[in-house]
Amino acid sequence: MRTNILPGGFIDEVDLDTALSGASASDVESFWSDVAELGTPLVENDSKRVTFLWRRTPGDDVGSVYLFLNRVTDKDNIPLGMMNRVEGTDIWVRTLELTYTTRATYCFRELAPGQVQEVGPPRLERGGMQFDPLNGLPPTAQIEGRYGMSVFRGGLCPAQPEWESAPALRHRIRGEVVESTAPFPGADGFTDKPCHLYLPPAAAGTAEMPLLTMFDAEKWFGGLGLPRALDFAIAEGILPPLAVVSVANTSMRDRMESLGTGFDFLRHVAEHLVPWAEEQATERDIALAPRGSRERLVAGESLGGLSALCAVLEHPDAWGSAIAQSPSLWRTPQRSGSPLDMHSRGGGEWIIEQFTTPPSVDPAPRVRLSVGTREGPSLPRVHQLALTMKESGWDGEIHVYDGGHDDSCWRGELFAHLAELLRN
Repeated sequence: MRTNILPGGFIDEVDLDTALSGASASDVESFWSDVAELGTPLVENDSKRVTFLWRRTPGDDVGSVYLFLNRVTDKDNIPLGMMNRVEGTDIWVRTLELTYTTRATYCFRELAPGQVQEVGPPRLERGGMQFDPLNGLPPTAQIEGRYGMSVFRGGLCPAQPEWESAPALRHRIRGEVVESTAPFPGADGFTDKPCHLYLPPAAAGTAEMPLLTMFDAEKWFGGLGLPRALDFAIAEGILPPLAVVSVANTSMRDRMESLGTGFDFLRHVAEHLVPWAEEQATERDIALAPRGSRERLVAGESLGGLSALCAVLEHPDAWGSAIAQSPSLWRTPQRSGSPLDMHSRGGGEWIIEQFTTPPSVDPAPRVRLSVGTREGPSLPRVHQLALTMKESGWDGEIHVYDGGHDDSCWRGELFAHLAELLRN
């Protein structure tokens, strides 16, 4: 191996090309061995420079490689994510400047010669985006082995020990996960959907337990691994014992129809999903906090974040606290609108207008909002929503994180909000 290829554990794309362009197979193999020991991406000390590396899949005909980094190299910035090949090797490299507090999911896509990376969310199925196999943090999603999303974590990011620490990843769930199916209204009438309930270990007759209602169960109870992370957080005293009930979407079309302003769906959650969770808890001699109390929470992100806001507006008798992360403020009751509407003056007006009316119950439901610095026009609109809530007597607060529309951010924000809401 040529000397000092990775001084201080870092090299940028220019220096790497200079050092290894046309290198022998043994030199390239030594480089990858050193990188594997360091882990990726490579981060320069006392600098914002970060080098992402990808090793071409053997046997694949690769014309280019695209690095998707959430809200950094997507949308209008796809050219920023196109990686450079070190000539004569299987090394693809891209060096970017990122803030010390950035947290973002990322992945790679190998493109055939002449193929162009399209604008849109990353595809995680076979032939789509692949996670970084040399990143030591667990992927937020992993499909068919190598397909999925990795996490970049800046040196000053808030810690997420429940999701990323070695003890958390080794943790065995002590509570119970109950699964069922039930019909819910959707685009094609009533459709059976998977329902999931997490119940922590609890002695009979203990104090009334909070119940959190969530959406997108296929994600939270699937790839993200909420039951293990929550069970670990409870065992470590990071969070008090709480139960979580959630319903899954059957497709993207179903999600678009049900979440956001799907009022029939939301009513069904309140009138059927929540009672099912109550019945399951009662069978196990677990007492839940009363309906409508502040210990009955609802949480969601994106369209689910808008659902959480609608939940405390439409059903304050069911939920007394809401966590709305990166809510899709552009959505209207007619299920119209587009994220592009947030660039116009009218984007987000409907849901903001709903919170100009004071809450109908006392005490006012608590609403906790989260939004990322990299979410464009959503950032000022969520701030506007928070100010409107304050002016109208709602117990609303906002937290801004350094990131985008991103599961790796939302999971940490969820636990931070739960810790605050359940300890006050």
